[in-house]
Amino acid sequence: MHTVVTHMNTVIMLDHTNTGPSAIKLLNGRCRNQPAERISKVDCYAHSIMFNPGNNQVRPLYVYTDTWCSSGQFFNNGRMVQTGGDFEGNRKIRTLQPCGAGDHCRRTQHAFLRVLSQEESRRRLLQLGYAGRR
Repeated sequence: MHTVVTHMNTVIMLDHTNTGPSAIKLLNGRCRNQPAERISKVDCYAHSIMFNPGNNQVRPLYVYTDTWCSSGQFFNNGRMVQTGGDFEGNRKIRTLQPCGAGDHCRRTQHAFLRVLSQEESRRRLLQLGYAGRR
């Protein structure tokens, strides 16, 4: 699970999608249709949330693909960018502009044009002789 604190004093939590339903349903009957998913092809449960410690409220956030083993960073405008993931989420770029408790946070997802997977990157470094160098 990933946890990040935003400049809006909220906390974003992301978890993987391939362990089945979470305890929190997505809003307005929304479901994730992901034919490549290994566990739940149609999933109406949140695998990401925004927590507001100020009012102790949790709001489900939609994720398109599995975020497990991804990495992320914030741009200087506060937008979170997250890359990679597991299985169907492997070569994806996700962005989220954090928002306040009553605002609408919008997450987007894009496919990488051509990015090496972690395994491909490791093989390439080994082939070039960079293994273990500092």
